[in-house]
Amino acid sequence: MKRRLPLVGIFLLLIIIVAGCTDASLGEVQNALSKAETQLEIAKEKALALEEQLQLTEGLKEEFIKDRQILQEKIDEMADGITMTVADTDNEQVMCLALRVMEMIADEDFTALEGVSDPSTGIRFSPYPYVNGSDLVFTGSGISDFFTDTALYSFGSYAGSGDPIDLTKADYYLSFVYDEDFLNAPHVSLNWILGTGNMITNHEVFYPLSKTVEFYYTGFNPSYAGMDWRSLRLVFQKFGTDWKLVGIIHGQWTI
Repeated sequence: MKRRLPLVGIFLLLIIIVAGCTDASLGEVQNALSKAETQLEIAKEKALALEEQLQLTEGLKEEFIKDRQILQEKIDEMADGITMTVADTDNEQVMCLALRVMEMIADEDFTALEGVSDPSTGIRFSPYPYVNGSDLVFTGSGISDFFTDTALYSFGSYAGSGDPIDLTKADYYLSFVYDEDFLNAPHVSLNWILGTGNMITNHEVFYPLSKTVEFYYTGFNPSYAGMDWRSLRLVFQKFGTDWKLVGIIHGQWTI
């Protein structure tokens, strides 16, 4: 086993080495030590700066999560306190129709869903809260064959990546229609937006004179601070004396 040289021995050895050096060599050693000390101070300053930046980044992250939690709590309070106003016949009709439609969607009964749509207008399927004129619209048998049609359709682009949403109707249903049990959603609103994120919600402008019923989950994993919320919005417009389903909008947090 190698023996360790005592610290005192090392110190004495350094004295002997330094004493044996010439004046010129000693000066070089002192300069080298001075430069090393300077570099060490610079390194310490950089380390402190990096540590401060890291603390700032962590602080911003904590503030974001805290703000999101506060916002989510306010949304939950508002959602819990909402009472459905059915003072007029239209609101009552739409709310009852929306509950029936959600049962059809949950049961995958799109033949019945075709019956609550307007034959010429059809139903527009929007994968995200911002409704586009390019979102696919299906009418008649294009609705009733939702689970038997094996063709691929382009339903738009995935938020964030921009990749095309090329799916069969059945796969779209699983990803952007009934990806959660919306029939038993804890919050339901009439003409009141519950799910909010960083994407503009424009259905009220896109569908003028419409009424919208939203089925909403505040989130599922507490650590996500509500960023895993989900909703499904059913949009209705009036044709003569009857309200018809014209849009199904899927809602979720996007980046």
